[in-house]
Parts: sequence; structure tokens; C-alpha cells
Amino acid sequence: MTEEKNNSLRYAAGLLLGVATTAAAAFLYKTEAGKKAKKILKTYYREAKDHLNGLVKDFSSSETVNQVVKKEVKQIRKKIRLIKKNVFSKSGKPLVK
Repeated sequence: MTEEKNNSLRYAAGLLLGVATTAAAAFLYKTEAGKKAKKILKTYYREAKDHLNGLVKDFSSSETVNQVVKKEVKQIRKKIRLIKKNVFSKSGKPLVK
């Protein structure tokens, strides 16, 4: 019974999504206001795409990020070694060398 409800809910959600997509496409391609909105959205899309590409290039070419990450990893490894030596011991002798 619950499986039937789940399937019918999925069907209704898919149907609703399809209707909304069709309505949005009809608005964008068939009305004057939709055509104007489509031009505005294209402009924003291009600007956002260019900005995002620039950010990706800046981030990937940034060596400072890599240096900071390497430094943090070294500090964490040192802390792990200290914890192993101080915590894991038997009769005052460390279990890990």
C-alpha cells in the first residue's frame, strides 16, 4: 500500500514538474515579455559564466592555497605523532616509534 502511494506521489511530482517546465518554455518562447526576459537571462548567464571561469582560473593557478594546505597538513601530522607518543604508551614506553 505504501509502495503504491510512493509511486503515485512520484508520478504526480513528475507530472507537476513537466507542466511547470512546459509553462516556463511557452512563456519564454511565445510571449513578448518572455522574449525580453530571455535576452536579459542570456546576458546574466554569459556574465556569470565568464566570472566563474575567471574564478576557476585564479583558484587553480593560486600557489598560495597549495602552500597553506601543505603547511596545515604538516602541522596536523606533527600533532598526530605527539598524540601517538603521549597517549599510546605502556609502562612509560611508547607503543609506536
